[in-house]
Amino acid sequence: MTKPSLAFVVDEPGWAFDRWTRALAERLRHVGVYVSRYFRDTLPKVLNEDFLYVCWWADVEFVASRRTHAQSILCRITDMVTWNRRAPIEWRTRFEALVPSVNTFIAASHEIETELRSLGLTNVVRFPDCVDVELFCGKQFSRVARPTVGWCGNPRALEWMGFTDIKGFSVVESLHSHEGVVLSVGTNVRPEQMPDWYRGIDISLCASKLEGTPLTILEAMACGNVVVSTPVGVVPEI
Repeated sequence: MTKPSLAFVVDEPGWAFDRWTRALAERLRHVGVYVSRYFRDTLPKVLNEDFLYVCWWADVEFVASRRTHAQSILCRITDMVTWNRRAPIEWRTRFEALVPSVNTFIAASHEIETELRSLGLTNVVRFPDCVDVELFCGKQFSRVARPTVGWCGNPRALEWMGFTDIKGFSVVESLHSHEGVVLSVGTNVRPEQMPDWYRGIDISLCASKLEGTPLTILEAMACGNVVVSTPVGVVPEI
């Protein structure tokens, strides 16, 4: 029997999808699936895998032009901002245009699944995000006089789409003046440094206004940190 094959199409090296799919690809290989990973900028002109797993929905536009009718496009939806009623009209139109090219939409949370189905889509399944618990682990606990609160992300996320402070960075910055905590802001942490960065903080903060799955929350929990978060995306589910 021929092994099934799957290609992950990832947006940017080092970003959340890169970290997430790297761990998942290894697990799939262990159970007999042939797995490839491509970045948007290194996508080959011809894709030979059976299943094309697109992590950032807008990249379906690139993938659809390279696939054959025998290949299935799996489109992951992880946010509640860029494609639905909250998005600018041109982005909603863009999402609607690619719907016919997608065989299955994969929702990262119950909230996203519900919203996709509200659009009349029936080809929707829910598959939560995951982290590599062999990599994100090993925190040593000790008593501290002033806990270190950590925040990691892009303070200017989606500004190009017209959103302002969607990650709640203004709230994060206000902690600089709080005498009871030490603030660690990780805006330039390299992917290979992330586990050690989590192990160096005590509390992981998510102040986002809208999210799908804030991967930093899952990674911080895997490392053993206390998590404080706004009730966004998948957070109420976990």
